[in-house]
Amino acid sequence: MKQKDFKAAFVTRDGKRISGDFGSTKMFSVWSFSGGKISEDEIRKVYENGAMEAPLDNNNNRNNPFGNLLVVMNKSWEKHLRLAQSVKDCDFVISRAMCNTAWDSIQSYEAQPVLVKMKSFHEAMEKLSQDALENHPDRLH
Repeated sequence: MKQKDFKAAFVTRDGKRISGDFGSTKMFSVWSFSGGKISEDEIRKVYENGAMEAPLDNNNNRNNPFGNLLVVMNKSWEKHLRLAQSVKDCDFVISRAMCNTAWDSIQSYEAQPVLVKMKSFHEAMEKLSQDALENHPDRLH
């Protein structure tokens, strides 16, 4: 079966490998799989171009599991939603670690969060294009 085209965002600190935790990332390396070919599209710095100040999509507030219980929890939810919103055009968001709030935020944009042990963008894209990328939920905190 032919793999359909997709876009993946990788959490990275240096633009060279998968690194760090979703909630503390400063950038994403965005890759595409199209027409059977893998390509790196761009590095997206999340704190540039107003990404972290942009208004949140209103439809995602309905998925907030915290309601208005605690301001701290709401701030965490908002931060993670803003990070997820910056890669909402991607089908997958790949990181080496993330918290439950990050996981839920990514899913609220109908993307699939994936936790990996590997560090190579290209290796992860190869496995993803073959539907063989292993998700490691034990890396969720």
